[in-house]
Amino acid sequence: MKGEEKNKGIENGNASPDGYYEVEAIRRKRIFKGKVQYLVKWEGWPESTNTWEPIKNLKNVQEMIDDFEESHAAYVAAIEKQQRPPKRKPAKVVPLSDDYPVIRILRVTHYSLPDHIHKDILIHFLVLRADGAQITVSNKYLKLNNPRLLIEFYESRLRVNVI
Repeated sequence: MKGEEKNKGIENGNASPDGYYEVEAIRRKRIFKGKVQYLVKWEGWPESTNTWEPIKNLKNVQEMIDDFEESHAAYVAAIEKQQRPPKRKPAKVVPLSDDYPVIRILRVTHYSLPDHIHKDILIHFLVLRADGAQITVSNKYLKLNNPRLLIEFYESRLRVNVI
């Protein structure tokens, strides 16, 4: 069917005398089977007839490809900038004190996996103390000083898949 549409284009004068079609615009880019291809909008043809063309078929429109690559790079950079999560402010460094007990675990800040030196997973939590200060403590500290709070935190996030 596409071949018939292209033949109609020759009859309508959309193709050059040597059988080449004019490129109106480059719409998209992809890697197909390891090779770069561009989605080409043909001059005088509707969007439904756009085709993916390898770069070797587009030697005469290198300037158009360069313009597309430049605008595409700017578009990708803008999208990546929008998708970056906002930076969290680090917790204030407050000395650890048993004068003010931990009243709530706010979130996990980071963790380290076991290795040949450390046998256990070490998890660091951002916690709220009774004086309102937010500090970072390890799961070992919570296990010793407030095990019930640690267990409640784990249980509130436990997910079980029932078959």
